[in-house]
Amino acid sequence: GAISLLTLFDDKMKERISRLVLVDSAGIFHKLPDFIDDITSASPENRIMKLADEDLLVSIVLKQVFFDPGKIDDEAVKEYSSILRIEKSKECLYAAAKQIAIANLRSFHDKVREISVKTLIMWGKEDVIIDLIDALKLKSDLKNSELKILENCGHSPQEEMPQETAEILANFLGVKMEIGILAKETSAPAGADA
Repeated sequence: GAISLLTLFDDKMKERISRLVLVDSAGIFHKLPDFIDDITSASPENRIMKLADEDLLVSIVLKQVFFDPGKIDDEAVKEYSSILRIEKSKECLYAAAKQIAIANLRSFHDKVREISVKTLIMWGKEDVIIDLIDALKLKSDLKNSELKILENCGHSPQEEMPQETAEILANFLGVKMEIGILAKETSAPAGADA
């Protein structure tokens, strides 16, 4: 989210972007998420972190990300943990966490208020990673935005509620959904093949 917002500070990029979608987006924090503090206080050189089981780490994080723990399956844990097994991936994670504080700079907030691109903000109501207050702040700051809050959903609506997320996104983009597939809206006459 913060990266998307930063991109829109550039006039040349602003001309190329007609719509923006932010899904439980980092960007404007009323309080930095706890996991950022946890990551930044750890070190990639810490022996415990080097030896920590990636599957266990991912399971712990996913239990914070998902509102419904029943939607966390072994396949998701294995997929995410395989990323942490890639050489230098943990170092990248620490570096990214340390850089996320940029979103709390006053100048950042001021520039966000200047963004006029039509924006969809989607948020899981039960997100414990980034509070719903941040979604309300984004909605307030982005003058051409709409906010959709998904009930019984945590930090990753696209994973926890993929169908609902796709429907909201399709509606925002002006496409219709057909049995899980997106199709461009057409104005074909009744009975004509589109």
